[in-house]
Amino acid sequence: MANFESDANMVIEKRLSRDVVGSSGPPQPKASVEEQALNEIQIQHKISRELISREISRRNELKKMGIDPSTEEVKGKDRKKMDREEARKEVEMDEHLVEIDVLYQRYDSEPARGITEESVERRQAEDGLNKLTPPAKTPWWLLFLKEMTNAFALLLWTGALLCFIAYALDTDSVENVYLGIVLAIVNFLTGCFSYYQNARSSAAMEALQSMSADTATVLRDGQLKKIDSSQLCRGDIVKITAGEKIPADVRVLKSVNFKVEQSSLTGEPDEISKTVENTIEHPLEAQNLAFFGTLAVNGEAEAMVVNIGDYTVIGRIATLVTHTEAEETTLTKEINHFIHIVSAIAIILGVSFFIAGMIIRDGNFMERFVPNLVFAIGVIVANVPEGLLTTVTVSLTLTAIRMRSKNVLVKNLETVETLGSCSCICSDKTGTLTENRMTGSHVWCYDTVHDIAPRTFDKAKMESKSFKLLHRCAVVCNDSSFETSPDNMAKPLWERICVNGNASDHGIFKFTALVGEELVEGLRADYKVSGDGTEHPGRVPFNSKYKFAAKLCVNPEKAGIIEFMKGAPEQVFARCSHIIVDGERVPITDEHKEAFAKANLELAGLGERVLGFAELELDPEKYHEEYVWDTEEFNFPLEGLTFLGVISLVDPPRAGVPQAVAKCHAAGIQVIMVTGDQPATAKAIAKQVGIIKSKTADEIAAERGCDIKDVPLDDVDAVVIHGDQLKTMTDDELKFVLSHYRDIVFARTTPTQKLRIAETQKDLGKVTAMTGDGVNDAPALKAANIGVAMGIAGTQVAMQAADMILANDDFSSIVNAIEEGRLIFDNLKKSIAYTLTSNIPEITPFLAFVILQIPLPLSTVLILAIDLGTDILPAISFAYEAPELDIMCRKPRDPQSDRLVTNKLVIYSYLLIGYMQAAAGFYTYFQVMYDYGFKPAGLVGLTNKVVYEFNLDNMAPTTFPDVEEKKLDWDDNDSSKLHICGRVGARTAGDASVATMDALPVFEKCTGPIFTFYDLQQYCHEKMSIPAAQMPAESQLDSLLGGKWTYDDDVGVVYQRDKMNRPACDAMPKASITLNAQTYTLFVPYGVWSQTGQDKIDEATLDNECMYWTRSSLVEAEGETSTDNDGGVPVCQSTEALKYAQSAFFIAIVVVQYATLFFCKCRTLSLTMQGLSNWFQNFAVVVETSVAALVVFAPFMWVVFNTRPIEGWHACVPAMPFAVFNYCFDEVRKYFLRQGAPNLKAITGASQTRFGKWVYKTTYY
Repeated sequence: MANFESDANMVIEKRLSRDVVGSSGPPQPKASVEEQALNEIQIQHKISRELISREISRRNELKKMGIDPSTEEVKGKDRKKMDREEARKEVEMDEHLVEIDVLYQRYDSEPARGITEESVERRQAEDGLNKLTPPAKTPWWLLFLKEMTNAFALLLWTGALLCFIAYALDTDSVENVYLGIVLAIVNFLTGCFSYYQNARSSAAMEALQSMSADTATVLRDGQLKKIDSSQLCRGDIVKITAGEKIPADVRVLKSVNFKVEQSSLTGEPDEISKTVENTIEHPLEAQNLAFFGTLAVNGEAEAMVVNIGDYTVIGRIATLVTHTEAEETTLTKEINHFIHIVSAIAIILGVSFFIAGMIIRDGNFMERFVPNLVFAIGVIVANVPEGLLTTVTVSLTLTAIRMRSKNVLVKNLETVETLGSCSCICSDKTGTLTENRMTGSHVWCYDTVHDIAPRTFDKAKMESKSFKLLHRCAVVCNDSSFETSPDNMAKPLWERICVNGNASDHGIFKFTALVGEELVEGLRADYKVSGDGTEHPGRVPFNSKYKFAAKLCVNPEKAGIIEFMKGAPEQVFARCSHIIVDGERVPITDEHKEAFAKANLELAGLGERVLGFAELELDPEKYHEEYVWDTEEFNFPLEGLTFLGVISLVDPPRAGVPQAVAKCHAAGIQVIMVTGDQPATAKAIAKQVGIIKSKTADEIAAERGCDIKDVPLDDVDAVVIHGDQLKTMTDDELKFVLSHYRDIVFARTTPTQKLRIAETQKDLGKVTAMTGDGVNDAPALKAANIGVAMGIAGTQVAMQAADMILANDDFSSIVNAIEEGRLIFDNLKKSIAYTLTSNIPEITPFLAFVILQIPLPLSTVLILAIDLGTDILPAISFAYEAPELDIMCRKPRDPQSDRLVTNKLVIYSYLLIGYMQAAAGFYTYFQVMYDYGFKPAGLVGLTNKVVYEFNLDNMAPTTFPDVEEKKLDWDDNDSSKLHICGRVGARTAGDASVATMDALPVFEKCTGPIFTFYDLQQYCHEKMSIPAAQMPAESQLDSLLGGKWTYDDDVGVVYQRDKMNRPACDAMPKASITLNAQTYTLFVPYGVWSQTGQDKIDEATLDNECMYWTRSSLVEAEGETSTDNDGGVPVCQSTEALKYAQSAFFIAIVVVQYATLFFCKCRTLSLTMQGLSNWFQNFAVVVETSVAALVVFAPFMWVVFNTRPIEGWHACVPAMPFAVFNYCFDEVRKYFLRQGAPNLKAITGASQTRFGKWVYKTTYY
């Protein structure tokens, strides 16, 4: 009763939803329309008038409430356009069920007239044009603007703007211009690349538009005319011939061998005969409906237009495609999540330290504002990995290129990673899990079954007379042949492409050809169709109504006609009175019937398509070559045939699919079959490939001998759901099925049901990949997390809607793509971990600059040199890294918890590795500054210290100049204005001394170096080398200098052993000493010798604020002086010392990043296991080294980056111990981690330990 009630609702709804219009007179009243609908339903469904009356009463109540009964929505709804919710509904129509006269009356059309031209305008005003509504398009410039103004882009644009503002406030800070330009260029190029990848119009819609016919032959006002198909109206009568596209959804009025190809819409691979009669209620399977966009391949027809535009079946799909927003990829979510965190930290730190700097620094507002603004910009730049998006995009592109070699074409780069997090694959059957090639499987001749699969075919078993008779019938009843190109004929027989006939004909033909191709040709030549070439050939084409096809052939063995028949086995067997047993014709008995029924059921249960074959020798006196055959009224016998046997066909599973499904299960991925095929076939194939591994409820019930309702749900892991069942399920019931059952098959599904499955999976939090090849699959492909289209069998619409395309239509390629997706996620993690490690050594210099007030150890332009120069290729090189052992043994990651950037990854990169990189940088920085005369303790507070400027004009050699108070400005780039010589270092032959004093600033016109006993010529320190033979004994020197001095025997360098007390500023202490008949004077506390005879040193206390100076003309020494790039000024007497130190800090980060790169290659394995086979990574190390050397040692780079050519010792030695420590530490960490990794136990055999589990839990990122 429920079905009848549903049918009643459907018919009434359709009848009441459309006004009956006429060419003359007023429209018929609604009451008459409803009464007519009642009569239709009573005739067709024989249901009670009381049921229909209740329905009419209900709809009348809706009318009183102002609601349209057809949609139960408020009146005024525009029928011209269809919304997404309406498009989601199952196709419901009665045009294929009602009598044709009803349609003529409904649409005010006549068989000989069609509709009138006068009514066209009114009809189009009501229904719209016969074309698909195009989607609203966003202008290209707006899409481009969005790419340039996302959160990350705005952060970089702001940083670039601030750089230009800082330069405008202080034009001496040229590096701010460079920084701003670089940020702007990087941001612009990244936005352009992103726009190129993502700014695509609705190509799927354009493909759908291309399916529509351009013109149509229509009958209007009794005249046939060609019109643009967009001008068609409901009620139009159209003429369709072979080769034309169906211009709208039509009801067939007349048919002459009319067939259409609608596989892209319904998934049915065979050509479908369309007739006037119909016995099927479902509109998509109706024999008398043809659908917009499908292709007429045979015959001709006259049909009435019943739906146009968005209300066609294709129109509904188009609405779903254009109104289904593509899901944001998991990678996009991860990157956005990461960017938001990093941006927030960068802004908070930048603002916080800007405020702190404004408070701590002295001076007026502008003196504090400009340097602190520049500093804030540096903090922001240091926090944001500018090259990250470029690294991610390039890595994904490289992975996509690699996937192409595995027959997976990626359209949307970011879905590569999404596929890696896939937890469920909803796969079509035909062509994806199977070969989409019907192949002979079994032959049944009474009581004997033979396996005829091509790879196991045994011709010797096919010699019986029974088989030969069956083989002859199969050959004659088949018109297929091989495509004769040399390439095709060179293939194995069962892999050749066939022409003529449908997929079943091709499978039968290949089987018959296996027996002998020459035999096939001979039989076809011998058995000619009677009347062939005349108007009445003896051919009966297959018709779904009677489900058989027949040929009436001239019998070459004896006079007369022999009839050959093939078709549905039960239909053919029912027309037989005899059967061939052991080559002899015998009457059919109950035993024969039972044997046939059993064989037919078993073969069908294997998921095979079964065809029956029979023959009949006609009476030669009545039926002869001249007989006129009537294949519509059948003026020849169709009963009393002899049953020859059956041949079963199967679309075999692709080689490798069972292994691929097993691999998915091992990886924790659920595989669901979603097909339009019959449940029995779908279930059989699902079992063969391993999708169904356990018994279904009906099988358990049969095994236990109980009712299926008595089988507990917990005992059932497998289920096969028919599309009709799915249609009646609530959302909660569907969610239960998808979450409770492990092995699931959906059979006889419709396009909207595939879409519903995809959306329900997403509601359950599953990352779903949906495969499809037809137009009807497009909405589901677009709605799924990953849409996967078929490259061979797929339609253009499906490929446009999908994210990736399988070039070989093979399910195994999806599994390969999943492995690649997991690999890119792993490698992105490694790349980000590597990239983030340099953040700490980039941020901490700014923190030290504000908190400790030391000269800035690393400039902002050098940070960019790291992020976009030395780090970019190594970060990208992880895309080439091979997978680790357990990559397909893990469960799919949970997008909600297993993020790309986790707390453990941040802790690993920042605290475990990053702080050691920072330590290496600071150690190198302090070492270089010390070697240039700046003791570490003296650097603290130096950026905010008041010092003295000396007036050196017209000054006598032994007098001190006047002084002025000045503020040190370490950010000044013009060394001709400001030169600083503080803490002159002392280092001799590898031994450091403490011959230093507080900062000695020497400013403009400083021409001579402070002399310290330093033996390195490259710097500002001159050396005094006294031949050892002339050097007094150490005891003599100690005596002369009050026991405070000594010298090195190897090089004869005099240096201060202990720090001396300083005298008062107004009493310049001097000491004279005679060595080898030469008198020298020592100016305390530097140890500078002068050729003036002065008194011995007085060790009085020196005021801390007193600064001393000496001229090089007072010094008799050997060696050269290294000057800055302006010439004439020693390094230690200018900010050049800081530039050397910053260059060394930059190199130190690069050195430690070498080690970081190699131990980040793998998250669990040792480098000794993974090896150095990543050639691109090895190349990246060479490029990284080259870039670093170019930045530091190339003179043309010094202006851009403010770098200087540091000493080789400073480039390698200070940072190397930190790099070695980092590498050893991580190898030890991963050694214990492998003892706690659950996925590696079965692979490596490593025993798990408690400490290993703790290490895995806390450090595995």
